[in-house]
Amino acid sequence: MGYLRLASQTNALDDRDHFLEVAGHLSYRRASQANLCVLSEIVKDQRVLALLDPLKGRGPNLARAEVAWNDYRWSPSANGKKIALLSDSDPGHIQILDTEGGRKSAIGLKGWQVQSTSWSPDNQHLYVSGGFGSGFRVASVDLNGKVKSLLDVPMGQGWPADPQPSPDGHYLGYVLRLFEANVVMLENH
Repeated sequence: MGYLRLASQTNALDDRDHFLEVAGHLSYRRASQANLCVLSEIVKDQRVLALLDPLKGRGPNLARAEVAWNDYRWSPSANGKKIALLSDSDPGHIQILDTEGGRKSAIGLKGWQVQSTSWSPDNQHLYVSGGFGSGFRVASVDLNGKVKSLLDVPMGQGWPADPQPSPDGHYLGYVLRLFEANVVMLENH
């Protein structure tokens, strides 16, 4: 059993910290344009997504999903109305969960091994990264599954991951792992 410390940032006069009891590995994400946080907790080999109020604690559960090998595999939309979930068992699909009604839909990406996803600020498409063909790709995907390739990196030349848009949507940052060397030496340490 562990605790998540939630410090009050909404009221400068309230310096009390709040604690949320958690049972397993957890992470959380904030919807950038909404007063909404989503908590992801791994419980009994399942990812449980729940609303999270920093002052009141855990809210209702939104969904259960399989546990993925990395934590880049889910993201709330900017307005907090949808969550994108990726699956290790079906890496060519993105599951979309409606946080208000609980409805689920899926976007199929033929030939992809999707590894990470994030929402655009306009809530109309996702940025995805992952294996595609004989390399790696970063792309924009609308909610109907239309893909616009943004970057292709041949296998062995790098691995782009975790695309994140700027708040205005004009820029896209991502992690790029390069494979230029396989040995690093630190001296005098």
